[in-house]
Amino acid sequence: MIDNSKTINFRIGQRIRHLRKKLKCSGTVFAKRLEISQQQLSRYERGTNRISIELIYRISEKFDVHISYFLQSNYISSIEQHRKTQEKNNQLIAESCIKNDFN
Repeated sequence: MIDNSKTINFRIGQRIRHLRKKLKCSGTVFAKRLEISQQQLSRYERGTNRISIELIYRISEKFDVHISYFLQSNYISSIEQHRKTQEKNNQLIAESCIKNDFN
C-alpha cells in the first residue's frame, strides 16, 4: 500500500490548499475561478486525483505564484522558515549587544 503523504499528488495538493487558505478563499470560490468543481478541487487538495500540468500552470497564472511553488517540498519550506528564524535571532542578539555596550 502506498503512503499517500509521500506522493507528488499529495504534496502538490497541500501546496494548492496552502495557497487557497493564504488567499482566504473558500474551496467553492477557488474552484469557480479555476473553472473546476469544488469536489474536484477537494480531490486535488487531498492528493486522491492526479492534477495536470496545465491546471498547475493555470493556478500559477491566475494567482500570481511561480510554478515551482507547487513542486517545493515541505522540507524546503521548513529550511526557509528556519533561515528566517535564524536571521531574526541574529538581529535580536546584535541589538542586545549594542544595547549592552551603551549601558
